[in-house]
Amino acid sequence: MHDYFPGVYWPNLVLHNGLACGAKFDDLHNASAAGRAHLIAGGQDTDPEFVTALYDGHLARAAQLESHAQEALQHGYAFTAGSKYIEAAVFYMVMDFLTHYSDPRKKAALLKARDTFWKGLSMAPGRHAQAQRLEVPLEGEMLDALFVPAQSSEAKVPLVIHLNGTHSTLEWPYLLGLTEYLAQRGIASLTIDHPGSGTAIHAKGMIQRYESEVFVGAIIDFMAQRDDVDTSRIGVCGASMGGYVAPRATIFDNRIAACACLGALYEFPKDLWGLKGDETATMHFTETEMAGLHWSFGAANHAEFLDIVDKFSLEGLMDRMTVPLFVVHGKNDYQIPLEQAERMVREAVNSPRAELCIADEKMGGVEHCNCDNTEPTVLKLADWFGDVFNTRTAR
Repeated sequence: MHDYFPGVYWPNLVLHNGLACGAKFDDLHNASAAGRAHLIAGGQDTDPEFVTALYDGHLARAAQLESHAQEALQHGYAFTAGSKYIEAAVFYMVMDFLTHYSDPRKKAALLKARDTFWKGLSMAPGRHAQAQRLEVPLEGEMLDALFVPAQSSEAKVPLVIHLNGTHSTLEWPYLLGLTEYLAQRGIASLTIDHPGSGTAIHAKGMIQRYESEVFVGAIIDFMAQRDDVDTSRIGVCGASMGGYVAPRATIFDNRIAACACLGALYEFPKDLWGLKGDETATMHFTETEMAGLHWSFGAANHAEFLDIVDKFSLEGLMDRMTVPLFVVHGKNDYQIPLEQAERMVREAVNSPRAELCIADEKMGGVEHCNCDNTEPTVLKLADWFGDVFNTRTAR
């Protein structure tokens, strides 16, 4: 991963993520230059000035892109406007990723990303025009969702439900191109802000939940009512925290016919993350970051938080995985050790097809969720689902 921000992991990962989602490097460079200069001058990534410099830089570029969209609309160029709104959404999304849970700017950035994304989809041509905005009911709330139809002549098509990490939102699998690649292979997609992610947590207060089969089951209930979904071919694909959510839901809901992970999470690596106060840990959270983690898991204090995250574990469960399983994991994943992916696949002894793909330097995308080079990964995921659901000749 290119060390654009010298020696700073998270902003570097987010910058690469922005590139993967369609932002132009020059735009990201201009938006990030002040933050990078702060580090080069001797500042720290924990300094409020660093976060503010990045936030303000990305806000300025997003506003410029919105202005270009509005100008295009004034001249009747709706397709151009739609494309610019989607570009703006990427910059708002990066702003969301860069700010902590407890920072009020985070929710503001998330809502702006969603607003400009919806606007862009409603105006842009081609594949964007096919995507359908949905709301999925869950426990008295309505979850924001996006349905991407398959490019297929079949009356009923397979469906992949995309499950988020702690920072990703429904836009992410779409902007990476994963939903388009699946559509090309005759497979529909649903991306969604489920509990613990996106507007579900920031606008509706729906925190992280270890029993993921509850909300994934509700999503399946809703999608099974559609005339165009083949309920015998429903898959799930989870990234980061979704790399726990997807396997757990699959194990407990026999309607799921295939499970893939873009970065596994077998259990919380508390020692690695220093959550138990281990000074030798490679990752450390500031007091502000830790308070945000507590909030997102509904913990009143740190002791309660440790008890809660203990429940987010697949120990003793993976031998109940009886459907095909595919895990792609970065060789150098800094957040989740590779051995978690290896353990997940190794213990899936009753899966008819349990596979691990280690993303190395030759393949590309060696970091967390392969954000430093997502293209090889999303193609492998799309091909795998095409094989499992036998849709190679669907078109």
